[in-house]
Amino acid sequence: MGEAHRSQLNSIKDKDLNQLYLELGERLVDDIDILIAIWNEQKAKGKGGTGDIVAYAIGKKKRVLVINPENDQPLINEVNPD
Repeated sequence: MGEAHRSQLNSIKDKDLNQLYLELGERLVDDIDILIAIWNEQKAKGKGGTGDIVAYAIGKKKRVLVINPENDQPLINEVNPD
């Protein structure tokens, strides 16, 4: 394994797993035009939860479609940031 890979792995090991989820979600949102979230529309229980990523997407003016699986007949709700 090269020194660069070893350095990246050490960096990951030093981070909280929830922080990594948050960073990954933000990177994903940065690269998309629309986010489709299967989400119960509750506040995130930990950093990097679906609620955090949906909020980030809205803040970045992305289109967001939310499917709430807790509804008897899940509806697709479109959240328009404008």
